Amino acid sequence: MGSVLGWTRVRVAARAERPCIARLHLDVGKGFTPATAYPLGRIDRTRTELARPLWLPPQAAALRVAPLAPGDRLVVEEVTLEPLRDEDGLAEALAMLDAWMPWMGTRVRSLTEEARAAWSRGDVTTMVAALAEAIRRTDAACTDPYRHWLRHRQAEPGALSAEAEQLLATWPEAPLFSVLLPVHDPPAAYLEAAIDSVRAQAYPRWELRIVDDASTRPHVAEVLARHRAADPRIHVERTERNGGISAATNRALATAAGAFAALLDHDDVLAPGALLAMARALRGQPQARMLYSDEDKLDPDGARCDPFFKPDWSPSYFLSCMYTCHLGVYAIDRLRAIGGFRPEHDGAQDYDLVLRFTEDGGQVVHVPEVLYSWRMHAASTAASAESKPYAHFAAEAAIRERLARDGADAWLESSPSPGFHSVRHRVRGRPLVSVLLATSGGTRFAGGRQLDVTANAVERLLARTAWRPLEVLVIEIPRPGTTTSSVGGEREGSGLPSHRSTGAFPGRNPSSLASDFPTSSAMDGAVSAFPEGVRAVSVPGATLAERIDAAARTAAGELLVLLHDDVEPCEPSWLERLVEHGQLDAVGAVSGKLLLPSDRVESAGLLLAAGRPHPAHRGVPADDRGYYLSTIVPRNVSAVSGACLLTRKALFLESGGLDPALGPLADTDYCLRLAARGLRCLVLPGAEVYHAGCSPLDEEPSEAEVHRLRERWGDRVDRDPFYNPNLTQQPPFWRIAL
Repeated sequence: MGSVLGWTRVRVAARAERPCIARLHLDVGKGFTPATAYPLGRIDRTRTELARPLWLPPQAAALRVAPLAPGDRLVVEEVTLEPLRDEDGLAEALAMLDAWMPWMGTRVRSLTEEARAAWSRGDVTTMVAALAEAIRRTDAACTDPYRHWLRHRQAEPGALSAEAEQLLATWPEAPLFSVLLPVHDPPAAYLEAAIDSVRAQAYPRWELRIVDDASTRPHVAEVLARHRAADPRIHVERTERNGGISAATNRALATAAGAFAALLDHDDVLAPGALLAMARALRGQPQARMLYSDEDKLDPDGARCDPFFKPDWSPSYFLSCMYTCHLGVYAIDRLRAIGGFRPEHDGAQDYDLVLRFTEDGGQVVHVPEVLYSWRMHAASTAASAESKPYAHFAAEAAIRERLARDGADAWLESSPSPGFHSVRHRVRGRPLVSVLLATSGGTRFAGGRQLDVTANAVERLLARTAWRPLEVLVIEIPRPGTTTSSVGGEREGSGLPSHRSTGAFPGRNPSSLASDFPTSSAMDGAVSAFPEGVRAVSVPGATLAERIDAAARTAAGELLVLLHDDVEPCEPSWLERLVEHGQLDAVGAVSGKLLLPSDRVESAGLLLAAGRPHPAHRGVPADDRGYYLSTIVPRNVSAVSGACLLTRKALFLESGGLDPALGPLADTDYCLRLAARGLRCLVLPGAEVYHAGCSPLDEEPSEAEVHRLRERWGDRVDRDPFYNPNLTQQPPFWRIAL
């Protein structure tokens, strides 16, 4: 490190493959360790220049710049060290703390004030100790991608107020929001923060309806009286007996004068732009009846953390969990029409409310902004869903009642996790299922022996499928030069298969195929020994998509399963799970969780981003819970893989089947056509199958096919409604987009 010791300004110029957070690693004679790693800041794709003060002790030996996340890569172009006077170094350190202060907790604020006070009185020892602890806490927070996201994405209060003024100037009929706040004995600081967050709203057309539900702590009445006197938009009512949160909220609702109600708990806070964002959304979508936003939490120190970036309205996912939660805004006339909140569901009263509110099919709008912060403490479900076990049972009762009102013959399985639920549907009748088994034919090596691909696929399917009645139609697409291959070949160290499967039916090179394939005699022989119900079909068509369409027309089943020859069921009930959801009128296509032979996820649905589909959750362990349990509960998705896809035959034919012009993207196109008809696509993690991804059927689309998909569907393939725009839009997915 040369002669540069003590307070030093470290300047770094670097660029990254994708935006990421960089850290400085200091070697003080023990190598580069986490204890001497300090956040530097965000590095963009173009040259980014950053600087920070750093104390270099006498034993400092080396300095390194590296990305925080292991998968990110940096190109460091320049590093310079500038000695600072002690007072300048301390001043820069305090300025750095001030810059991060809005996203820190109360402890960092108090330590910084302590350091300043000690400096002013010349107490160097206290100042250094307080500053060191404040920097340690801030450094830990600065490595949190969410803190960086907040710092760069949050609008300034002045900008929010200016936008609100402009909105109101051009929209005289802008709605009044009634914020409903039931209160029962919260700590004074929490209650002050909740009310202050409403009074700080940039959008001024609000009223705050507070019902004090017989609080016993003296400070509650004092805080409420003070705020009521300070702002005429605040209305306070007190009950003589504690009736619970539903009863208190209903009293607030009864006197509300607004067109929409926003729900606020007495220990939580709204973001300054919360009501403005909701008003903006309502102006753009005036038919909306319910709106909900993304959310985060406040840790015990008051710092923001643990964001939940939600999907757009997902009815099937909602039956698995109350994911819409906060901030929820509801049309007041509809709230009153359904009778408001039901006290018998206290603990899950919001969940029960939305289950009833959405029964009429009114428009539900997701506002993808973090507008609400839950406070984490021992009695809050923000800290743990297990803090209120009664809430889980209340939620189950609300789900059962909704299913009964819908006339659904359904039940709840044992919960995969507190706060989450798994709904099962009883199959109507015993419909025949036709499996359209697409096979490349030939042989593959597996387990040290050579297997007939077609015969092995049929045998595994029948042996591991309990569902009957079943017919299997084997559709071959022979490819010159592909008579043998290796099952389960994986890229070294990646845990991924040698052919990346985006899902489906290629056939995009008609020139390499005969114009009218006869069924090969070898395949006839392979399937002839199997039981009745398995047959090889000879169908016309130059592409596999055309052959699947032709085979579907000859299938006898009410339900079709499109299946690749390298798919193997994990357990016998997989098909029954698909059938029970595939029969539902609102569902167009359904798939299970596809696993690699290495017991990692191959895909849990397809995610649309950057103009094409991507296998969702690819590469994570099979038992990984996913982003907010999205890999272990039923979930709405934009598309599912044609390697394993169940749909109704009538629907398949009415919708035009698979489009051969889109090659491997035909499955995505089919699912988008279903969505355009108002039908859902689902992934059922309980239906697990292995998908080796080694078949010639599993191919990448050509650029022409990607272009064709984008041409047909436009922005729909860039903005997936079931994947939040605040998350990364390129692999790796499910990370905060910096």
